[in-house]
Amino acid sequence: MGKKIGIFIADTMNVVDTWYAYNRFMEEGWTPYFVGTQGKYHYSANISNQNWQNWNQGNVHGMHNMLASGSIQPDWTVQYLAEQISVDDFDAVYVGDGYGVDHFMGSEATATFFKNFFKIDKPIGLLGRAPHMLSFSDWTTKNMTVTSHPSVRNFIAEKGHEWVDKGFVANNNIFTCRSWWDSPEFFKNFLTYCLKR
Repeated sequence: MGKKIGIFIADTMNVVDTWYAYNRFMEEGWTPYFVGTQGKYHYSANISNQNWQNWNQGNVHGMHNMLASGSIQPDWTVQYLAEQISVDDFDAVYVGDGYGVDHFMGSEATATFFKNFFKIDKPIGLLGRAPHMLSFSDWTTKNMTVTSHPSVRNFIAEKGHEWVDKGFVANNNIFTCRSWWDSPEFFKNFLTYCLKR
């Protein structure tokens, strides 16, 4: 039976990196599941003008064509809610970029899950603004070296972690990525680590 990865979702998550991650995990033989963090089953993505401009620049990873054709949608229907899952349900977890990460602050179930997932040393992938989770939760050890989108670097540093301006950082079982444009290196290393386990 293939390994399972939970992709955590909230309203206004960025559509590109979330669907791209979904497809990358599928390509590696993993079964991805969307997990809702706001107590509901349907979520709307962030599809700002800037996102559309980014997608049109070189048709990033073919995502623009996929969105235009309707093969992927700018929203998600999740299979699970954070309140319904345990650490035994997934072999790894991933959170993409987007302002939706701020919604995680109100989800005690999400914080509890990640705290327990970290304790048992399972892989956690955080891209863009997703490492912001480290600033409003106590589920990690202090003084970790991480990267993130620069907009949340101060929040992370205030929590006692060292922020570095790198595209990709691995620290224990947590893999952080600065931005969508750094994602090829991030996914290569994160998937390699996951597949070894």
